[in-house]
Amino acid sequence: MLHLIAWAAPGTLLFRTWAEGVACLEVFAAAFPDLDALLVMPDHVHIKGDWPKAEVRLARAETAFARRRFAMRGKEGPRGAFARHPEPTRIVNKDHERRTRRYIYLNPVRDEIVECPLAWPLSTYRDRLGLAAFPLVPKANDPERLHRYVSTDADSQLGGTPFPQLRARESSIDDVIDAVSAITRVGPEALTRGGRARTLAVETAWMAGIRDTGLLAKVFQLSPRAVRTAVSELPDSVYDPVPAAVEACLRVLGDPRFERLDAGGLLRRADWAKLRHLR
Repeated sequence: MLHLIAWAAPGTLLFRTWAEGVACLEVFAAAFPDLDALLVMPDHVHIKGDWPKAEVRLARAETAFARRRFAMRGKEGPRGAFARHPEPTRIVNKDHERRTRRYIYLNPVRDEIVECPLAWPLSTYRDRLGLAAFPLVPKANDPERLHRYVSTDADSQLGGTPFPQLRARESSIDDVIDAVSAITRVGPEALTRGGRARTLAVETAWMAGIRDTGLLAKVFQLSPRAVRTAVSELPDSVYDPVPAAVEACLRVLGDPRFERLDAGGLLRRADWAKLRHLR
């Protein structure tokens, strides 16, 4: 088992928008199949897993993301994205493996970007806890136990944070958009286009008690008939079995740790103030 780190070129950020950050996550996940943990930070990437020729895979992922980012920026700005990366760290035993996984997941907390690892979307942590619509890694056998272990780390002075619970609650359309955007890692604009994310938004709204077919059709830009089709096989109660992605969205409704992935530059955000010196 290896722990690899890829650092951004000195003085630069790997991404300035959520779309670029998600692209980085997707590129590295594709380059490292069967990975154990992956986290994209503003200026570096952590990868944990076991592969032959891991450094070759890393170099290819770095090149692939640099090209994709260059295209996303309209072929403007630097073509390169990464500096030379350090030698991989070999993980020697189960305890080292658990501590490394926790260290990776807590990076955004230690860097004071978020207060809970669940609040960072560019990580497989949500996936491990069953809180991702299109998971990059399998769900843990006991998600609540894993979250308790990660979120009670003494070194980061994080005294434990709650695991999202499934319960009936009054929710708004804005709550639904926040939850579905966070769980799918797409911007709100994607919820008005065809695809699984829009269907998931309609299903989540319906299960959250928003059962005005005309309103859902207007908000998510589809026909009332399409709304009725999308919700036709859903149960009446949030406590009845629902698809895993719907359950994940219902769990995080109204949870401020699960924000929508808005378009626009992240450096405008107050919690990114310490990164504004980077370009």
